[in-house]
Amino acid sequence: MKKLLYFLKKISFILVILIPIEKTMSQDIEHLPFSKLPKFEESYKASSVAKRVIQGLGFRYYWGTYDLKEKDLNYRPSEKGMSSRETLEHIYSLSQTIYTTFAQKPKIYGEDYSILEFSYLRTETLLNLEKTVKILNNLKDEDIADLQITFKSGKTENSYSFFYLLNGPIADALTHVGQVISFRRTSGNPIPKGVNVFMGIKN
Repeated sequence: MKKLLYFLKKISFILVILIPIEKTMSQDIEHLPFSKLPKFEESYKASSVAKRVIQGLGFRYYWGTYDLKEKDLNYRPSEKGMSSRETLEHIYSLSQTIYTTFAQKPKIYGEDYSILEFSYLRTETLLNLEKTVKILNNLKDEDIADLQITFKSGKTENSYSFFYLLNGPIADALTHVGQVISFRRTSGNPIPKGVNVFMGIKN
């Protein structure tokens, strides 16, 4: 009887530890976008293609930054290279540029992202991409043709064709997400098993 009671206490203790972890994970998946990709649209249009690219970026970023530890954020591949934390700040800035382009607002430069908590950086990056997708839901192809990227720093403002968004911030963001995924693998915390970037799901 004593052995049974001891065993039950051990099980209870393990459950007390595991339930909050499971709860945190489920809350994260429930409240943040891009834990999985939605069904793709059947028609190939400028808006549907652009939307899929943003969704793909969001999915890779979601799982690439999921459950990052302090050691992962501090990892730096070389003395002169950016750390994972600094790379995430840059991705956040890129997500702002992506969103402001579709919202037709200027991207303001000169902000200090180093003071922001990692959880805030991650959440806001995902929300910027989600807001972009929502705008794309209501854009026609001719609307996209008229979009411009606008950068503003002080009194200086410069605008560029939408095509620069594709080979610039979007491609850059995908590259840097790949770096974060590589860095975290090196620091001993690879992305969760079962993440399928081709299918856009986690098994």
